[in-house]
Parts: sequence; C-alpha cells; structure tokens
Amino acid sequence: MKIDYAAQCRFFSAEDAVRFALASYYAASRAIEPPPGEPWFDDGVPFASGGVFADEFVQELADRVSAAAYAMKVARSGSPIDGLWWPVGDEELTERREFLLRRIMNHLPRGDNGKHNAVPHGDENA
Repeated sequence: MKIDYAAQCRFFSAEDAVRFALASYYAASRAIEPPPGEPWFDDGVPFASGGVFADEFVQELADRVSAAAYAMKVARSGSPIDGLWWPVGDEELTERREFLLRRIMNHLPRGDNGKHNAVPHGDENA
C-alpha cells in the first residue's frame, strides 16, 4: 500500500478546487463587463480582451486559494502568488480585509461531502 505523504499538504479538496475555479470564472466574467449603460465597444475598441479576462481569472483564483490558506492557518512559503488574503509572517488582516475574506469564502458552495477530507469554509452566518 502506497502512502500519500503529500496529502498533509493539500489543505483543500479537489472538489474545492473546482468550486474555486468556477467561482473565479464567473467573477472574472462579471469583471470584464462594462458598467451598466456603457457600450461594449467604444470607437471600435472593446471594453475588455481575452488577456484582461485571463488576468481577472488568475487573480480571482489566487484570492480564493490564499483565502483558504489563511482560513486554515497555512504558513506562507514565500511563493510569488499574489492573493490578497494570505498575510506574510505575523501580518494581521485589517477588519475590512477579514470581512471581504468571509464574503469570498461564503459565496462558495459548501465542501461537505461526508468524507474525512471535507474542508470548512468560514462562518456561514457572517
């Protein structure tokens, strides 16, 4: 029987990864829409591009992964991931960032799949 030593490093499940990616996709899609009443094209120039969508998606995904890391108290390894929620060292989150963290995590469907690897996602009542 092979032992999965890396299991201790995975602080979210594969199902969580899918939820993070799907939530990021929809958030990035909303981010590239022009404000209400504004046209998609302005003098033939589109409001957004595929590159803008990619940047928005990657940032949204990084925010969700770093929010999960913060919630699980995972020590930051010095990675270049620019998630907004994963403090460096002893840095504390401000009240505003704590509020936004809960909003991000609570807008994801719960990961309770009845298995021992289900990961909690913050306070549902926040």
